[in-house]
Amino acid sequence: MTPTDQIALKDLLAGHGEKSSSVSLRSIAGRIRAGAIFIYPTETIYGIGGSQSVPGVKERIFQAKQRAPDNELILIAPDRTFFSKIPLIVPPSAEILAAAFWPGRLTLVLPLRNEAASIAIRIVQHPFIEAIFRFLDAPLFSTSANISGEAYRDDPAAISALFAGRIDFMIDAGRLPESPASTVVKVGRDGAVEVLRKGAIGTDRIREALKAGSKKAGVL
Repeated sequence: MTPTDQIALKDLLAGHGEKSSSVSLRSIAGRIRAGAIFIYPTETIYGIGGSQSVPGVKERIFQAKQRAPDNELILIAPDRTFFSKIPLIVPPSAEILAAAFWPGRLTLVLPLRNEAASIAIRIVQHPFIEAIFRFLDAPLFSTSANISGEAYRDDPAAISALFAGRIDFMIDAGRLPESPASTVVKVGRDGAVEVLRKGAIGTDRIREALKAGSKKAGVL
């Protein structure tokens, strides 16, 4: 990547780039809507993303990450309204977990109406995500910024070098606070809950939230 492809988050959020179309939030969003794939910060780790609404973006992410296409990507957004066009089934147990941990470090895998498939979604709370979605109308695909099967590195320069030539640009927020990846929880059509990946939110906290939410709803 060239130096202009590594864009400092502090400049975007401070508005320093608003006079230069090459580094403004609006122009970055335009590149995303046009099909760019890019690396960006979250409240856990750096991720690779691109617009869910643009054909071919998912395939480019798989190629950049060298990831098998049967290993689906997460969809992220700053609030649930961005998922309103997806025919999700959200059982009561999923609503309880969403209320307890969103926005934050929980990924929910939810079933789709009239399909056997499921989709993983997360509500992300990070200044960049909140800012860029002022100019976006579709969720972003998301996956960790590492080559599939290799360890994640938290150094932005190393990540940038690793994906040079494979992505369109990177939003550089410096080193992120150390954090595990999000916890991934699958919720079935019947409301059954299964932790697929342990992460930032412990299994005990998941159980406690479900128990407290069920009592509040009068289920227990």
